[in-house]
Amino acid sequence: MLTALAVENYRSLRRLVLPMERLNVVTGANGSGKSNLYRALRLLADSARNGAVAALAREGGLASTLWAGSPGAGRSLRQGRPLVQGGNERRLLLGFAGDAFGYAMDLGLPPPAPTMFGSDPEIKAESVWAGPVLRPAALLADRGASGTVRIRRGSGDWDRLPLQTIREIGDNQAMDDAIGHAFPGSSIEITGDGGRFELTLRQPGLLRPLRAAEVSDGTLRYLLWAACLLTPRPPELLVLNEPETSLHPDLIGPLANLIVTASASTQIIVVTHAQPLVTALQDGSAHTIELIKEDGRTLVADQGILDEPAWHWPGRR
Repeated sequence: MLTALAVENYRSLRRLVLPMERLNVVTGANGSGKSNLYRALRLLADSARNGAVAALAREGGLASTLWAGSPGAGRSLRQGRPLVQGGNERRLLLGFAGDAFGYAMDLGLPPPAPTMFGSDPEIKAESVWAGPVLRPAALLADRGASGTVRIRRGSGDWDRLPLQTIREIGDNQAMDDAIGHAFPGSSIEITGDGGRFELTLRQPGLLRPLRAAEVSDGTLRYLLWAACLLTPRPPELLVLNEPETSLHPDLIGPLANLIVTASASTQIIVVTHAQPLVTALQDGSAHTIELIKEDGRTLVADQGILDEPAWHWPGRR
């Protein structure tokens, strides 16, 4: 059970530290901040699922959620002292405490840099501690703006884990090749306006680039596959179910090339019944598994007992 909830600089919530009981009711007049408290709780829950950045983006970005009042607001509320020290207005702080452990996170904007991701929030500090109150002896793990994570071992010593934030990386040439192969003479552009990105496709013969809403479903689907398969942070495994759906036959070859290129950095399983895609992937040295049905059972075509990988099921006890 949570015993305390803390929020600073989220919309109208300049600074709140609330005691929590088993059953709690939040009330107040219209405009008093009830919805903001609810949204802060939802943002805290999204953060626990590694979704803070996406959640803030849906609200218009970190800058639009920060306290926008006077830096001196809140003075004299507690013994004549300001509730938040000067300079904290550009930080969003969220945290909770419970009987077992507590958690706190400090979000801020990155330093100015020549990048279109300058509005993406960064976690400046994050801590997990045992018990209801943060104190050095109770700290279990933390990370700071230096980009390192510390995890306390059972002996009380700390293990330090290096982290690296990689911005605007990727194989630009592979992306250009993927677009040029699918749409000869074309290129894509990313424009930024007010912190929102828009994808446009520039094609020969057109006086202006086309926005995503103006291209066909098949073209947009191919562009989405390119974004997925050329991600600079590939997962360990990708499973693609009928990726050829809605694509023009002329795009099957470029799609196969995309998949083969991506397979250099991630394991891929493609499920398809489109023979042109199967053939194109086989030309890219793909391992083919053909399934058949025999007497109601699904089997691998032409696979004998000696062709199966070694496998043993655990015995029952």
